[in-house]
Amino acid sequence: MKKTGKFPLVIFLISASLLAACGQAAAPIAEPSTPAVASVPPAAQTSVPAATSPAPTATPSPEPTVTPPADLGPSECKLLSWEDIGKVLGGPIVFSYNQTNGNTIYCLYQTKDLQLALIFIDPTGNPEGSEGVMQEARKNASDPFTIPGLGDDAFVDNFNGNVGLTVRKGDSVNSIGLLTMSAGGFGNSPDNALETEKALAELLISALP
Repeated sequence: MKKTGKFPLVIFLISASLLAACGQAAAPIAEPSTPAVASVPPAAQTSVPAATSPAPTATPSPEPTVTPPADLGPSECKLLSWEDIGKVLGGPIVFSYNQTNGNTIYCLYQTKDLQLALIFIDPTGNPEGSEGVMQEARKNASDPFTIPGLGDDAFVDNFNGNVGLTVRKGDSVNSIGLLTMSAGGFGNSPDNALETEKALAELLISALP
C-alpha cells in the first residue's frame, strides 16, 4: 500500500483548498426591515365601531434554517447526521463537502468556528487488511500514542499543533481531525480536540454497519 503523508497536514491542505474553491461564506440573512408608519393627525382619526373585526395580522415567518442536501455523496458520509455532529462540535453545521481520492473518502463539515474531517480508508488494497492500514498509519505518524478502549485499535498523532485520531473497528479504518477557523484562515486544533474527536469516534463506531 502506498504510504501517505502526515494525516493532520493532509486535513489542512484539503481544508484550505475547500475554502478557496467555495469562496467566502454566505452573508447572514438580515432581518426584514419594518416600514415606517406615518402618524395620523388627531383630526383625521376616527373611532372603529365595536362590531368591526380587527384587521388580520401577518403570520411571522419561521427563522431560516440550514438543511443538508438530500445527496451527501458516499454512504460513509451519511453515517452521522448533521445534527449529531453539530451537538458534539457545539454549533450547527453550516456547510458540508465530500471528496473521494483512490481508496480514501473525505467527509468535511464546517461550523462557524471549526472544520471537521472524517476520513474513511478502504483496507482492501492492503495485504494485511485493516491491521496493515493501521501499521502504515503509525509509521507515518510523528509521535503516535495509543488510546486504549477505543474500537479495536486507536492512536493519536500531534503534528505541529494539529491533533489527529485514527481508529480501527473491524474492517473499518477512520481518521478524524479538527481545525479552528477564522477570518484569516485555518488555525491549529482547538484545546479540546482530542476529547471531541474521541466522542465523534464513539458515535462513528456505533453507526458502522
